[in-house]
Amino acid sequence: MTEYMNMDRPRNIPVRPGGEPRPVLARLVRLDGTEEYVPGRSVRYAGQSHIMVAVGNPTEYFWLRAEDVTIN
Repeated sequence: MTEYMNMDRPRNIPVRPGGEPRPVLARLVRLDGTEEYVPGRSVRYAGQSHIMVAVGNPTEYFWLRAEDVTIN
């Protein structure tokens, strides 16, 4: 699994997916500090603070803070 500096698991992780998956643009910050913006889809929401996104092929899943995700 790829690691990014801005991965951030919420304190309380929901057990079930919430809502319909939606297309998103995720800001991922690499360990060297460079940023990349990648298309993906939302998978889960932890309140309004965190969103789990699915990106890439093969698919990888990341918890990100909501400010790092733009919902299209």
